[in-house]
Formats: sequence, C-alpha cells, structure tokens
Amino acid sequence: MEYILIIGAKSDLAKNIADIYASKGYSLYLTGRDIKSLSKFSESLINDYGVDVKLIDLDLNQFSTHKAFLDEIAILPLGVICATGYYPNQLKAQIDNKEILNTTTANFTGPASIINCLVEEMKKIKKGFIIGISSVSGERGRKKNYIYGSSKSGFTTFLSGLRNDLFDQNIHVMTVILGFIRDETEMNFVKKTLSAKPREIAQSIVSNQIKCKDIVYLKWQWRYIMFIVRNIPEFIFKRINIK
Repeated sequence: MEYILIIGAKSDLAKNIADIYASKGYSLYLTGRDIKSLSKFSESLINDYGVDVKLIDLDLNQFSTHKAFLDEIAILPLGVICATGYYPNQLKAQIDNKEILNTTTANFTGPASIINCLVEEMKKIKKGFIIGISSVSGERGRKKNYIYGSSKSGFTTFLSGLRNDLFDQNIHVMTVILGFIRDETEMNFVKKTLSAKPREIAQSIVSNQIKCKDIVYLKWQWRYIMFIVRNIPEFIFKRINIK
C-alpha cells in the first residue's frame, strides 16, 4: 500500500488533489490544524475508492513537534505534497511582527522544516517525490504583497536547492508556480483569463508529477508573463504599480 502525504489538506485545491490520487489507488495522510473537520471528506474517499485515509493534526508553528510527526506515519509516503499557504494583509504585516511571522511560517519555514524531516527518511529508500506549491508572487517583489511574495520566493528557492540535492537520490522535486485560483464571483476579465478552477489545477499538478516535470506554471501563460516581469529593469520597475 502506497501513501501520499498532503501537508495543508483543508483547502479546495488540496482536497481535489487528494481525490485524484485516491482515485488512482493511493492511500492518504491528510494533515493540518483541526484536521478532524475533514472526517466526512475522508470517509467519502474511503467509500468511493477503497483506500486508507489517516487524518493527522499538524501545526506548522510548533517546530518542536515536526520530528515527532514522523512517528505518526506508520508507512513512509511515496509522495509529499505541500499545499499550505497564508496570504496576509500587507499593511498589517508591515507593522505586526506576529503577522509577518505567521506568513513566513505558513509559506516557507514550516513547510521547509517538515519536508527536511521527511527527506532524511526518503533518502534511505531512494524513492519518492515532493511537490511544493509556490506562487507567481514570489517571482519578483511588488509593493502590493512583498511580504507574502518574499515568503513564497524563499520556498521556491528551497525547492530548487532540494531538487538539486535529491537528483541523484531518485527523489523528484516539482515546483508549482501558482497564479490565480478561479473565483466564480470575480468578473475581472484578466483574472478570468489567467485563473483556473481548483479541480483543473489539481489535475494539472498530478499529470505533471507523473511526467516528472521540474517547474510548472499554472496556468501556463504565467511562465511568459513572469519572464517579462522579472526582466523589467529595476529603475523602471520601482516606478510602476503592478497589480
């Protein structure tokens, strides 16, 4: 029996990823704070696909518990998917140390700590994959969200280094650079064009993992948009307001 571990399993995107892997016969470890709220969801996966689903409470802020978390996993997962994320109020985060700490913990340091613990075990069997969901906001700092963006930038860099480190260990690391998740109430044409529904994103993530892709932009247009944004000269970039 092979397990997939999803860190931060309560979002619509994470639940869709869980459903797709369960449909392929994988059992699941689903983690997060107050994870028992997913009891009905986990029961539906068990009933629909005949897989095993274990709910494990995990608080990324409690770094001292991260190594002990491994004791709750009887079978090492084949794959690890980090779907955590916290988007703060930028102005609040600029003046509230707790808010900036929550942002960096949820988006970077917490996931990095847990993944590091798991990697040490995965190296022993030289098998598996890791998927980290980052953001286009981490590609270049903007005044609108540079605290969130910098935390995602750190996570993207972490995944890049991890991919380099694990290449000869037969452990694949895939970075997902996410743009907008579709909000059906959002009528803005640009966001409609550049966004996708959680199910569509989940399907793309799983299919690209199977293909062993290294870096995936969702939607694909973001790869070219962010190439342009990254290459705007700084003396120009600092004068413009990119939403």
